[in-house]
Amino acid sequence: MDLLTEEGRALPPLEFLFIEREHHAPDRDGYIGKEAAEKLLPEAVARDILFLLGSRKRLRDRKDKESAPRAISPGDIAVLVRTNVQAEQVQRALSVKGIPAYLSKTGSVFDSREALDLHDILWAVHRPGDRGSLLAALCTSVFGFSSRDMMALDRDEDRFFEWQERFMQYRTLWETRGFVSMIMTLFHSEEAFLKKEAGPDERGLTNFYHLSELLSQACLAHRFSPHYLLKWYGRQLSVKVRDESADELRLESDKKAVALVTLHKSKGLEYPVVYLPYLWEGARQASRENILFHDPEKNYDLTLDLGSEDRERARSCFETEDRAEQRRLLYVALTRASALCRIIWGGFKSVETSALGSLLHPGGCDTDPAMIRDLEKLSVEPGQGILLEVFSREPGGRYLAPARETHGLSARKAPKRITPAWKMSSFSSLTQASSREMPEDRAVMLPGEGSRPVTLAIFPKGAGTGDFFHSIFESLDFSLNPEAIPELVREKAGRAGLSSPGLLEAAAQSIHEVVATRLIQGPDGSVLRIFGIRTGSMKWNLFSRSRPLARHP
Repeated sequence: MDLLTEEGRALPPLEFLFIEREHHAPDRDGYIGKEAAEKLLPEAVARDILFLLGSRKRLRDRKDKESAPRAISPGDIAVLVRTNVQAEQVQRALSVKGIPAYLSKTGSVFDSREALDLHDILWAVHRPGDRGSLLAALCTSVFGFSSRDMMALDRDEDRFFEWQERFMQYRTLWETRGFVSMIMTLFHSEEAFLKKEAGPDERGLTNFYHLSELLSQACLAHRFSPHYLLKWYGRQLSVKVRDESADELRLESDKKAVALVTLHKSKGLEYPVVYLPYLWEGARQASRENILFHDPEKNYDLTLDLGSEDRERARSCFETEDRAEQRRLLYVALTRASALCRIIWGGFKSVETSALGSLLHPGGCDTDPAMIRDLEKLSVEPGQGILLEVFSREPGGRYLAPARETHGLSARKAPKRITPAWKMSSFSSLTQASSREMPEDRAVMLPGEGSRPVTLAIFPKGAGTGDFFHSIFESLDFSLNPEAIPELVREKAGRAGLSSPGLLEAAAQSIHEVVATRLIQGPDGSVLRIFGIRTGSMKWNLFSRSRPLARHP
Protein backbone atom coordinates (compact mmCIF):
# COMPACT_ATOMS: atom_id res chain seq x y z
CA MET A 1 0.00 0.00 0.00
CA ASP A 2 1.32 3.47 -0.91
CA LEU A 3 1.71 5.53 2.28
CA LEU A 4 2.82 8.81 0.69
CA THR A 5 0.88 10.33 -2.20
CA GLU A 6 0.51 13.65 -3.98
CA GLU A 7 -2.76 14.29 -5.82
CA GLY A 8 -3.42 10.56 -5.92
CA ARG A 9 0.04 9.68 -7.28
CA ALA A 10 2.38 7.48 -5.24
CA LEU A 11 5.71 9.08 -4.28
CA PRO A 12 9.10 7.38 -3.78
CA PRO A 13 9.78 6.49 -0.13
CA LEU A 14 13.51 7.47 -0.37
CA GLU A 15 14.55 10.95 -1.51
CA PHE A 16 17.95 12.66 -1.80
CA LEU A 17 18.05 16.43 -1.40
CA PHE A 18 21.35 17.42 -2.97
CA ILE A 19 23.08 20.67 -1.92
CA GLU A 20 25.51 21.99 -4.52
CA ARG A 21 28.81 23.10 -3.10
CA GLU A 22 29.53 26.00 -5.48
CA HIS A 23 27.04 28.24 -3.68
CA HIS A 24 28.55 27.66 -0.22
CA ALA A 25 32.24 28.70 -0.38
CA PRO A 26 34.03 25.31 -0.59
CA ASP A 27 37.42 24.91 1.09
CA ARG A 28 40.79 24.45 -0.65
CA ASP A 29 39.97 20.80 -1.36
CA GLY A 30 36.65 21.73 -2.97
CA TYR A 31 34.38 20.48 -0.18
CA ILE A 32 31.88 22.23 2.08
CA GLY A 33 33.72 22.50 5.39
CA LYS A 34 32.36 21.31 8.72
CA GLU A 35 31.87 24.82 10.09
CA ALA A 36 29.99 25.89 6.96
CA ALA A 37 27.85 22.73 7.18
CA GLU A 38 26.92 23.49 10.80
CA LYS A 39 25.44 26.81 9.67
CA LEU A 40 23.96 25.53 6.41
CA LEU A 41 22.23 22.27 7.34
CA PRO A 42 19.91 23.40 10.19
CA GLU A 43 18.57 26.17 7.95
CA ALA A 44 18.21 23.76 5.00
CA VAL A 45 16.29 21.26 7.15
CA ALA A 46 13.98 23.97 8.50
CA ARG A 47 13.23 25.33 5.00
CA ASP A 48 12.53 21.89 3.56
CA ILE A 49 10.26 20.89 6.44
CA LEU A 50 8.37 24.15 6.04
CA PHE A 51 7.97 23.39 2.34
CA LEU A 52 6.83 19.81 3.09
CA LEU A 53 4.20 20.96 5.60
CA GLY A 54 2.74 23.33 3.02
CA SER A 55 2.83 20.88 0.12
CA ARG A 56 0.04 18.68 -1.23
CA LYS A 57 1.73 15.50 -0.10
CA ARG A 58 -0.55 13.27 1.94
CA LEU A 59 0.01 10.42 4.40
CA ARG A 60 -2.08 7.31 4.83
CA ASP A 61 -2.22 5.27 8.03
CA ARG A 62 -0.85 1.85 7.16
CA LYS A 63 -2.68 0.27 10.10
CA ASP A 64 -6.03 1.51 8.79
CA LYS A 65 -6.31 0.65 5.09
CA GLU A 66 -9.68 2.37 4.82
CA SER A 67 -8.46 5.71 6.18
CA ALA A 68 -8.35 8.74 3.90
CA PRO A 69 -4.98 10.44 3.17
CA ARG A 70 -4.25 13.39 5.45
CA ALA A 71 -1.90 16.35 5.41
CA ILE A 72 1.56 15.96 6.97
CA SER A 73 1.89 17.59 10.41
CA PRO A 74 5.00 18.36 12.51
CA GLY A 75 4.20 15.37 14.74
CA ASP A 76 4.77 13.05 11.76
CA ILE A 77 8.38 14.18 11.28
CA ALA A 78 11.65 13.23 12.97
CA VAL A 79 15.15 14.61 12.34
CA LEU A 80 17.87 12.11 13.24
CA VAL A 81 21.21 13.63 14.23
CA ARG A 82 24.49 12.39 15.65
CA THR A 83 24.88 14.72 18.66
CA ASN A 84 22.69 16.75 20.96
CA VAL A 85 24.50 19.90 19.80
CA GLN A 86 23.28 19.25 16.25
CA ALA A 87 19.76 18.66 17.59
CA GLU A 88 19.81 22.03 19.37
CA GLN A 89 20.99 23.79 16.21
CA VAL A 90 18.17 22.26 14.18
CA GLN A 91 15.67 23.13 16.91
CA ARG A 92 16.67 26.79 16.83
CA ALA A 93 16.30 26.89 13.04
CA LEU A 94 12.86 25.29 13.25
CA SER A 95 11.85 27.73 15.99
CA VAL A 96 12.67 30.67 13.70
CA LYS A 97 10.25 29.19 11.16
CA GLY A 98 7.57 28.73 13.82
CA ILE A 99 7.73 24.93 13.54
CA PRO A 100 7.29 23.21 16.93
CA ALA A 101 10.09 20.77 17.80
CA TYR A 102 11.39 18.98 20.88
CA LEU A 103 14.65 17.28 21.79
CA SER A 104 14.07 13.65 22.61
CA LYS A 105 17.04 12.81 24.80
CA THR A 106 17.80 11.12 28.07
CA GLY A 107 19.25 12.83 31.11
CA SER A 108 18.30 15.54 33.52
CA VAL A 109 16.83 18.97 33.04
CA PHE A 110 20.07 20.20 34.65
CA ASP A 111 21.84 19.09 31.43
CA SER A 112 19.79 21.46 29.29
CA ARG A 113 20.89 24.77 27.84
CA GLU A 114 18.26 26.51 29.97
CA ALA A 115 19.98 25.23 33.14
CA LEU A 116 23.18 27.07 32.20
CA ASP A 117 21.23 30.19 31.25
CA LEU A 118 19.40 30.26 34.57
CA HIS A 119 22.69 29.72 36.42
CA ASP A 120 24.15 32.82 34.74
CA ILE A 121 21.02 34.84 35.50
CA LEU A 122 20.96 33.92 39.20
CA TRP A 123 24.62 34.84 39.64
CA ALA A 124 23.93 38.22 38.03
CA VAL A 125 21.02 38.76 40.43
CA HIS A 126 23.20 37.76 43.39
CA ARG A 127 26.12 39.97 42.23
CA PRO A 128 24.65 42.80 40.12
CA GLY A 129 27.83 44.83 40.61
CA ASP A 130 29.86 42.25 38.66
CA ARG A 131 29.87 43.49 35.07
CA GLY A 132 30.82 40.10 33.60
CA SER A 133 28.00 38.26 35.39
CA LEU A 134 25.45 40.83 34.25
CA LEU A 135 26.57 40.67 30.62
CA ALA A 136 26.47 36.86 30.70
CA ALA A 137 22.88 36.99 31.97
CA LEU A 138 21.81 39.35 29.18
CA CYS A 139 23.24 36.97 26.57
CA THR A 140 20.96 34.11 27.70
CA SER A 141 17.83 33.04 25.87
CA VAL A 142 15.75 34.85 28.50
CA PHE A 143 16.92 38.31 27.41
CA GLY A 144 18.34 37.40 24.00
CA PHE A 145 21.05 40.07 23.65
CA SER A 146 23.04 39.77 20.43
CA SER A 147 26.66 40.78 19.89
CA ARG A 148 25.41 44.07 18.42
CA ASP A 149 23.30 44.70 21.54
CA MET A 150 26.31 44.03 23.75
CA MET A 151 28.44 46.49 21.82
CA ALA A 152 25.72 49.14 22.10
CA LEU A 153 25.46 48.50 25.83
CA ASP A 154 29.22 48.86 26.17
CA ARG A 155 29.07 52.30 24.54
CA ASP A 156 26.04 53.50 26.54
CA GLU A 157 26.97 53.49 30.23
CA ASP A 158 23.64 54.97 31.29
CA ARG A 159 21.77 52.04 29.75
CA PHE A 160 24.15 49.60 31.43
CA PHE A 161 23.48 51.24 34.79
CA GLU A 162 19.73 50.90 34.16
CA TRP A 163 20.15 47.13 33.73
CA GLN A 164 22.35 47.01 36.80
CA GLU A 165 19.65 48.79 38.80
CA ARG A 166 17.03 46.25 37.61
CA PHE A 167 19.14 43.36 38.82
CA MET A 168 19.72 45.10 42.15
CA GLN A 169 15.95 45.27 42.53
CA TYR A 170 15.72 41.56 41.75
CA ARG A 171 18.29 40.85 44.48
CA THR A 172 16.33 42.91 46.99
CA LEU A 173 13.18 41.02 46.05
CA TRP A 174 15.00 37.69 46.50
CA GLU A 175 16.25 38.67 49.95
CA THR A 176 12.94 40.10 51.19
CA ARG A 177 10.21 38.02 49.53
CA GLY A 178 11.98 34.83 48.50
CA PHE A 179 13.26 33.06 45.41
CA VAL A 180 9.89 32.29 43.78
CA SER A 181 8.69 35.89 43.93
CA MET A 182 11.98 37.10 42.44
CA ILE A 183 12.23 34.62 39.57
CA MET A 184 8.58 35.00 38.55
CA THR A 185 8.99 38.78 38.50
CA LEU A 186 12.11 38.41 36.34
CA PHE A 187 10.53 35.92 33.92
CA HIS A 188 7.41 38.05 33.49
CA SER A 189 9.20 41.36 33.06
CA GLU A 190 8.83 43.27 29.81
CA GLU A 191 12.45 42.62 28.87
CA ALA A 192 12.24 38.81 29.11
CA PHE A 193 10.67 36.15 26.89
CA LEU A 194 9.21 38.66 24.45
CA LYS A 195 11.54 38.09 21.48
CA LYS A 196 9.51 36.90 18.49
CA GLU A 197 12.17 34.65 16.99
CA ALA A 198 15.14 34.37 19.34
CA GLY A 199 13.23 33.65 22.54
CA PRO A 200 12.78 30.19 24.08
CA ASP A 201 10.24 27.84 22.57
CA GLU A 202 7.70 25.86 24.59
CA ARG A 203 10.30 23.29 25.63
CA GLY A 204 12.68 26.02 26.76
CA LEU A 205 9.98 27.76 28.78
CA THR A 206 9.02 24.46 30.39
CA ASN A 207 12.64 23.79 31.34
CA PHE A 208 12.96 27.24 32.93
CA TYR A 209 9.82 26.75 35.03
CA HIS A 210 10.84 23.19 35.92
CA LEU A 211 14.24 24.40 37.11
CA SER A 212 12.61 27.20 39.11
CA GLU A 213 10.39 24.65 40.83
CA LEU A 214 13.38 22.45 41.73
CA LEU A 215 15.26 25.46 43.13
CA SER A 216 12.21 26.49 45.14
CA GLN A 217 11.93 22.99 46.61
CA ALA A 218 15.61 23.08 47.55
CA CYS A 219 15.07 26.44 49.30
CA LEU A 220 12.20 25.06 51.35
CA ALA A 221 13.92 21.77 52.17
CA HIS A 222 17.31 23.18 53.19
CA ARG A 223 16.47 26.82 54.02
CA PHE A 224 19.21 28.00 51.68
CA SER A 225 20.32 31.60 51.53
CA PRO A 226 20.93 32.94 47.98
CA HIS A 227 24.66 32.18 48.23
CA TYR A 228 24.23 28.55 49.32
CA LEU A 229 21.38 27.99 46.88
CA LEU A 230 23.74 28.99 44.05
CA LYS A 231 26.41 26.62 45.37
CA TRP A 232 23.84 23.80 45.45
CA TYR A 233 22.68 24.68 41.95
CA GLY A 234 26.26 24.62 40.67
CA ARG A 235 26.64 21.05 41.94
CA GLN A 236 23.52 19.95 40.10
CA LEU A 237 25.07 21.02 36.80
CA SER A 238 27.73 18.33 37.19
CA VAL A 239 26.65 14.73 36.67
CA LYS A 240 29.37 13.41 38.99
CA VAL A 241 28.35 15.40 42.09
CA ARG A 242 24.63 15.88 41.40
CA ASP A 243 22.36 15.02 44.33
CA GLU A 244 19.76 13.27 42.24
CA SER A 245 18.63 13.19 38.65
CA ALA A 246 15.57 15.24 37.67
CA ASP A 247 14.34 13.89 34.36
CA GLU A 248 12.99 16.20 31.74
CA LEU A 249 9.28 16.82 31.64
CA ARG A 250 7.38 15.44 28.68
CA LEU A 251 4.77 17.76 27.24
CA GLU A 252 1.49 16.70 25.73
CA SER A 253 2.31 19.04 22.84
CA ASP A 254 5.47 16.99 22.09
CA LYS A 255 3.20 14.60 20.20
CA LYS A 256 2.43 17.45 17.79
CA ALA A 257 6.03 18.61 17.27
CA VAL A 258 9.01 17.55 15.17
CA ALA A 259 11.11 15.01 17.09
CA LEU A 260 14.87 15.65 17.21
CA VAL A 261 16.51 12.33 18.07
CA THR A 262 20.08 11.03 18.06
CA LEU A 263 20.83 8.01 15.88
CA HIS A 264 21.82 5.95 18.91
CA LYS A 265 18.51 6.60 20.66
CA SER A 266 16.37 6.11 17.54
CA LYS A 267 16.92 2.35 17.45
CA GLY A 268 13.55 0.60 17.65
CA LEU A 269 11.55 3.78 16.94
CA GLU A 270 9.53 4.58 13.83
CA TYR A 271 8.26 7.81 12.32
CA PRO A 272 6.21 8.48 9.14
CA VAL A 273 8.77 11.00 7.81
CA VAL A 274 12.48 10.99 8.69
CA TYR A 275 15.14 13.57 7.81
CA LEU A 276 18.83 12.50 7.77
CA PRO A 277 21.01 15.62 7.38
CA TYR A 278 24.31 14.29 8.81
CA LEU A 279 24.96 10.94 7.11
CA TRP A 280 27.88 12.52 5.22
CA GLU A 281 30.01 12.67 8.37
CA GLY A 282 32.95 10.33 7.94
CA ALA A 283 34.88 7.89 10.09
CA ARG A 284 36.45 8.91 13.37
CA GLN A 285 40.16 9.53 13.54
CA ALA A 286 42.18 7.32 15.87
CA SER A 287 44.09 9.05 18.62
CA ARG A 288 47.79 9.52 17.96
CA GLU A 289 48.72 8.49 21.48
CA ASN A 290 46.07 6.09 22.77
CA ILE A 291 44.14 3.66 20.56
CA LEU A 292 41.20 1.82 22.08
CA PHE A 293 39.98 -1.27 20.21
CA HIS A 294 38.78 -4.88 20.61
CA ASP A 295 41.66 -7.23 19.81
CA PRO A 296 40.51 -10.15 17.57
CA GLU A 297 43.61 -12.14 18.55
CA LYS A 298 42.63 -11.99 22.23
CA ASN A 299 38.97 -13.02 21.98
CA TYR A 300 38.03 -9.40 21.16
CA ASP A 301 39.00 -8.16 24.61
CA LEU A 302 38.95 -4.37 25.01
CA THR A 303 42.54 -3.21 24.56
CA LEU A 304 44.22 0.19 25.00
CA ASP A 305 47.42 0.65 22.99
CA LEU A 306 49.60 3.32 24.60
CA GLY A 307 52.36 3.19 21.97
CA SER A 308 53.40 -0.41 21.44
CA GLU A 309 55.45 -1.71 18.52
CA ASP A 310 52.26 -3.20 17.06
CA ARG A 311 50.65 0.22 16.79
CA GLU A 312 49.73 -0.06 13.09
CA ARG A 313 47.75 -3.26 13.71
CA ALA A 314 45.94 -1.52 16.59
CA ARG A 315 45.08 1.38 14.30
CA SER A 316 43.80 -1.03 11.63
CA CYS A 317 41.59 -2.82 14.19
CA PHE A 318 40.22 0.52 15.37
CA GLU A 319 39.36 1.60 11.81
CA THR A 320 37.68 -1.75 11.06
CA GLU A 321 35.53 -1.42 14.19
CA ASP A 322 34.62 2.16 13.38
CA ARG A 323 33.54 1.29 9.82
CA ALA A 324 31.33 -1.50 11.17
CA GLU A 325 29.77 0.88 13.72
CA GLN A 326 29.13 3.54 11.07
CA ARG A 327 27.38 1.01 8.83
CA ARG A 328 25.28 -0.23 11.74
CA LEU A 329 24.16 3.35 12.45
CA LEU A 330 23.45 3.81 8.73
CA TYR A 331 21.16 0.78 8.77
CA VAL A 332 19.37 2.12 11.87
CA ALA A 333 18.91 5.54 10.23
CA LEU A 334 17.57 4.21 6.92
CA THR A 335 15.01 1.93 8.59
CA ARG A 336 13.29 4.44 10.92
CA ALA A 337 10.83 5.87 8.34
CA SER A 338 7.53 4.19 7.48
CA ALA A 339 6.54 6.50 4.59
CA LEU A 340 9.38 8.85 3.59
CA CYS A 341 13.12 8.99 4.28
CA ARG A 342 14.71 12.26 3.11
CA ILE A 343 18.53 12.41 3.03
CA ILE A 344 20.30 15.76 2.74
CA TRP A 345 23.42 15.05 0.69
CA GLY A 346 26.25 16.89 -1.00
CA GLY A 347 29.98 17.45 -1.27
CA PHE A 348 30.64 17.87 2.44
CA LYS A 349 34.02 17.32 4.05
CA SER A 350 34.65 13.63 4.85
CA VAL A 351 31.70 12.45 2.73
CA GLU A 352 33.99 9.97 0.95
CA THR A 353 34.85 8.18 4.20
CA SER A 354 31.28 8.03 5.48
CA ALA A 355 29.39 4.73 5.42
CA LEU A 356 26.86 5.95 2.86
CA GLY A 357 29.41 7.82 0.78
CA SER A 358 31.59 4.73 0.32
CA LEU A 359 28.55 2.79 -0.88
CA LEU A 360 27.11 5.43 -3.24
CA HIS A 361 30.30 6.89 -4.71
CA PRO A 362 32.99 4.23 -5.20
CA GLY A 363 34.67 6.50 -7.74
CA GLY A 364 35.03 9.38 -5.28
CA CYS A 365 33.22 12.66 -4.49
CA ASP A 366 35.49 15.19 -6.16
CA THR A 367 32.73 17.03 -8.05
CA ASP A 368 29.00 17.55 -7.76
CA PRO A 369 28.26 16.26 -11.31
CA ALA A 370 30.02 12.98 -10.50
CA MET A 371 28.05 12.55 -7.27
CA ILE A 372 24.77 13.44 -9.00
CA ARG A 373 25.42 10.87 -11.75
CA ASP A 374 25.90 8.16 -9.11
CA LEU A 375 22.55 9.09 -7.55
CA GLU A 376 20.77 9.28 -10.90
CA LYS A 377 21.81 5.70 -11.64
CA LEU A 378 19.85 4.66 -8.56
CA SER A 379 16.82 6.81 -9.29
CA VAL A 380 16.30 5.55 -12.85
CA GLU A 381 16.29 1.88 -11.91
CA PRO A 382 12.69 0.59 -12.23
CA GLY A 383 11.01 -0.19 -8.94
CA GLN A 384 13.77 1.40 -6.82
CA GLY A 385 11.52 4.15 -5.45
CA ILE A 386 14.37 6.68 -5.14
CA LEU A 387 14.08 10.35 -6.06
CA LEU A 388 16.88 12.91 -6.54
CA GLU A 389 16.18 16.61 -6.06
CA VAL A 390 18.57 19.57 -6.05
CA PHE A 391 18.01 21.86 -3.07
CA SER A 392 16.77 25.31 -4.01
CA ARG A 393 14.32 26.27 -1.27
CA GLU A 394 13.58 29.96 -0.78
CA PRO A 395 13.75 31.29 2.81
CA GLY A 396 9.94 31.27 2.94
CA GLY A 397 7.84 32.55 5.82
CA ARG A 398 6.69 30.92 9.04
CA TYR A 399 4.62 27.85 9.73
CA LEU A 400 0.97 28.46 10.58
CA ALA A 401 -0.69 25.54 12.30
CA PRO A 402 -4.17 24.71 11.00
CA ALA A 403 -7.01 26.07 13.09
CA ARG A 404 -8.42 23.62 15.59
CA GLU A 405 -11.93 22.38 15.12
CA THR A 406 -14.31 23.74 17.73
CA HIS A 407 -17.29 21.82 19.00
CA GLY A 408 -20.18 23.05 21.10
CA LEU A 409 -20.11 21.36 24.48
CA SER A 410 -23.08 20.74 26.75
CA ALA A 411 -23.63 18.67 29.85
CA ARG A 412 -25.67 15.49 29.54
CA LYS A 413 -28.99 15.49 31.37
CA ALA A 414 -29.84 12.70 33.78
CA PRO A 415 -32.84 10.67 32.50
CA LYS A 416 -34.30 10.38 36.00
CA ARG A 417 -33.97 11.92 39.42
CA ILE A 418 -31.21 10.44 41.56
CA THR A 419 -32.19 10.27 45.24
CA PRO A 420 -29.48 10.45 47.90
CA ALA A 421 -28.49 7.24 49.67
CA TRP A 422 -28.90 8.89 53.09
CA LYS A 423 -29.57 12.25 54.66
CA MET A 424 -29.92 14.00 58.01
CA SER A 425 -33.35 15.28 58.98
CA SER A 426 -35.38 16.74 61.87
CA PHE A 427 -38.39 15.58 63.88
CA SER A 428 -40.57 18.08 62.02
CA SER A 429 -39.82 16.52 58.66
CA LEU A 430 -40.28 13.05 60.14
CA THR A 431 -43.74 13.85 61.42
CA GLN A 432 -44.62 15.52 58.09
CA ALA A 433 -43.42 12.51 56.11
CA SER A 434 -45.31 10.11 58.38
CA SER A 435 -48.64 11.55 57.20
CA ARG A 436 -48.00 10.25 53.63
CA GLU A 437 -48.97 6.84 52.41
CA MET A 438 -46.44 4.25 53.63
CA PRO A 439 -45.98 0.48 53.14
CA GLU A 440 -47.65 -1.80 55.67
CA ASP A 441 -44.37 -2.60 57.38
CA ARG A 442 -43.64 1.09 58.01
CA ALA A 443 -44.43 2.60 61.41
CA VAL A 444 -47.63 4.68 61.42
CA MET A 445 -48.78 7.73 63.34
CA LEU A 446 -51.23 7.26 66.18
CA PRO A 447 -54.77 8.38 65.36
CA GLY A 448 -55.41 11.93 66.51
CA GLU A 449 -58.10 12.96 68.94
CA GLY A 450 -58.93 16.17 67.13
CA SER A 451 -57.01 19.41 66.94
CA ARG A 452 -55.97 21.13 70.19
CA PRO A 453 -54.60 24.64 70.75
CA VAL A 454 -50.81 24.96 71.05
CA THR A 455 -49.79 26.68 74.27
CA LEU A 456 -46.58 27.96 72.74
CA ALA A 457 -48.62 30.16 70.39
CA ILE A 458 -49.49 32.60 73.20
CA PHE A 459 -45.84 33.19 74.04
CA PRO A 460 -44.32 36.55 72.85
CA LYS A 461 -42.34 36.22 69.59
CA GLY A 462 -38.78 37.42 68.99
CA ALA A 463 -35.09 36.48 69.04
CA GLY A 464 -34.98 36.56 72.86
CA THR A 465 -37.81 34.04 73.07
CA GLY A 466 -36.06 31.74 70.62
CA ASP A 467 -32.80 31.87 72.59
CA PHE A 468 -34.72 31.14 75.80
CA PHE A 469 -36.37 27.97 74.47
CA HIS A 470 -33.17 26.83 72.76
CA SER A 471 -31.26 27.06 76.03
CA ILE A 472 -33.91 24.92 77.75
CA PHE A 473 -33.95 22.16 75.11
CA GLU A 474 -30.16 22.12 74.97
CA SER A 475 -29.85 21.41 78.69
CA LEU A 476 -33.04 19.36 79.26
CA ASP A 477 -32.47 15.74 80.27
CA PHE A 478 -35.31 13.80 78.61
CA SER A 479 -34.91 10.92 81.04
CA LEU A 480 -35.97 13.11 84.04
CA ASN A 481 -39.43 13.27 85.52
CA PRO A 482 -41.66 15.86 83.73
CA GLU A 483 -42.12 17.61 87.10
CA ALA A 484 -38.53 18.88 86.78
CA ILE A 485 -39.43 21.09 83.82
CA PRO A 486 -40.87 24.09 85.80
CA GLU A 487 -37.70 24.35 87.89
CA LEU A 488 -35.50 24.40 84.77
CA VAL A 489 -37.78 27.02 83.21
CA ARG A 490 -37.46 29.32 86.23
CA GLU A 491 -33.65 28.94 86.18
CA LYS A 492 -33.39 29.87 82.49
CA ALA A 493 -36.01 32.62 82.77
CA GLY A 494 -33.93 34.51 85.30
CA ARG A 495 -31.01 34.64 82.90
CA ALA A 496 -33.30 35.66 80.04
CA GLY A 497 -34.92 38.45 82.07
CA LEU A 498 -38.43 36.87 82.19
CA SER A 499 -40.34 37.31 85.47
CA SER A 500 -44.06 37.08 84.63
CA PRO A 501 -45.61 34.01 86.38
CA GLY A 502 -48.08 33.55 83.53
CA LEU A 503 -45.28 33.36 80.95
CA LEU A 504 -43.33 30.91 83.07
CA GLU A 505 -46.33 28.59 83.37
CA ALA A 506 -46.99 28.86 79.62
CA ALA A 507 -43.34 28.08 78.89
CA ALA A 508 -43.36 25.01 81.18
CA GLN A 509 -46.64 23.77 79.66
CA SER A 510 -45.34 24.29 76.09
CA ILE A 511 -42.14 22.32 76.77
CA HIS A 512 -44.14 19.52 78.39
CA GLU A 513 -46.42 19.30 75.33
CA VAL A 514 -43.44 19.11 72.97
CA VAL A 515 -41.58 16.33 74.79
CA ALA A 516 -44.74 14.33 75.50
CA THR A 517 -46.06 14.40 71.92
CA ARG A 518 -46.66 10.94 70.52
CA LEU A 519 -44.62 10.64 67.32
CA ILE A 520 -44.73 7.14 65.85
CA GLN A 521 -46.25 3.82 66.80
CA GLY A 522 -44.36 0.73 65.65
CA PRO A 523 -45.85 -2.55 64.43
CA ASP A 524 -45.35 -4.05 67.89
CA GLY A 525 -47.50 -1.35 69.53
CA SER A 526 -44.62 0.63 71.00
CA VAL A 527 -44.94 4.44 71.04
CA LEU A 528 -42.09 6.85 70.38
CA ARG A 529 -41.94 10.08 72.46
CA ILE A 530 -39.08 12.41 73.23
CA PHE A 531 -39.48 11.93 76.99
CA GLY A 532 -37.90 8.71 78.16
CA ILE A 533 -35.01 8.84 75.72
CA ARG A 534 -31.65 8.81 77.44
CA THR A 535 -29.37 11.61 76.30
CA GLY A 536 -26.75 10.42 73.79
CA SER A 537 -28.25 6.93 73.59
CA MET A 538 -29.97 7.16 70.21
CA LYS A 539 -28.81 7.31 66.63
CA TRP A 540 -31.26 7.70 63.74
CA ASN A 541 -30.83 6.40 60.19
CA LEU A 542 -33.28 7.29 57.47
CA PHE A 543 -33.49 4.52 54.86
CA SER A 544 -35.34 4.27 51.57
CA ARG A 545 -39.13 3.94 51.36
CA SER A 546 -38.84 0.18 51.24
CA ARG A 547 -37.27 0.05 54.72
CA PRO A 548 -38.63 1.31 58.07
CA LEU A 549 -37.30 4.06 60.27
CA ALA A 550 -35.08 2.16 62.69
CA ARG A 551 -34.05 3.01 66.22
CA HIS A 552 -30.63 1.91 67.45
CA PRO A 553 -29.78 2.01 71.14
